[in-house]
Amino acid sequence: MPNIDWPDRVKSLEEGSLSQNTSRTYESSIRRFCGWCSERGYCFLPGEPTVVAEFLADLVASGLQWSSVSVNAAAISHFHRRSGEKNPCKSYIVSAVLKGARRRRGGCVKQKQALSAVILADIINVIPEDLKGIRDRAMLILGFAGALRRSELANLRVEDLLFTPEGAVLTIRKSKTDWAGRGTLLAIPDGRKFQPVTALKEWLHAAAISSGPVIRPMARGKVLCRRVEPVMISRTLKCYLQLAGYDPQKFGAHSLRAGFITEAAEAGMEADRIMDHSRHTDPKTVRGYIRRANLFQNHVGDSFL
Repeated sequence: MPNIDWPDRVKSLEEGSLSQNTSRTYESSIRRFCGWCSERGYCFLPGEPTVVAEFLADLVASGLQWSSVSVNAAAISHFHRRSGEKNPCKSYIVSAVLKGARRRRGGCVKQKQALSAVILADIINVIPEDLKGIRDRAMLILGFAGALRRSELANLRVEDLLFTPEGAVLTIRKSKTDWAGRGTLLAIPDGRKFQPVTALKEWLHAAAISSGPVIRPMARGKVLCRRVEPVMISRTLKCYLQLAGYDPQKFGAHSLRAGFITEAAEAGMEADRIMDHSRHTDPKTVRGYIRRANLFQNHVGDSFL
């Protein structure tokens, strides 16, 4: 992103308007766009609508997924608005290219498969009993039980935990839908099957963690004093899925969150209760999970098929 000469207090607040993950993603997209323009002798700021349209068309031709193409367009849009330039993504040609790209690749977005409780149980059975295994077990079970985003799980700190007789209360200090960082409380009962609170306590005790990040990377058998990168959560999950005999390409870190929501829907929980736990702000998103979970319940053809 360009280094704009704003007062320090203004710049600090402006930089905080995006999450760290979004900021990093946008910066990567803008570097790609600027490099592409430089190679062809185009001006990238301001970028002409026809130039941006050609850039996006090249991304589509290279096989980039629709979601990634749209993120690049969003980054270019933010890049121009932040710089005080006219937004080329508002033009007809860029909008048309994006719509055409979506139609060509199909309107159905590929989603990662939800991780059911049955699959989670199979994964747990292949996790070893060493220190890394204790960490991985706690990480995956807690991610599932809390319907946590991978960034929320990676950023969790001991100071955010309150253990009670019923289980644990997590303070999610900032998340995708809480950009202002107001924070929210999340109850995690210990349960009878997966016992997420017990698994969490076991990890904290085994790793001698009393403050700071909860989920930490390891090197040569030793626990490091920093948080894990969110991508490690996905890699760990995929590793155990493969060991348990599942296709890891069908799953991602979001599968933990989607799995809990789907299981809750199948159990007949109301959408409002699910949203309260998952911290969704758009009911349509949760209704989509519920619909997929209940596709065969009270089917219109039950009486005559």
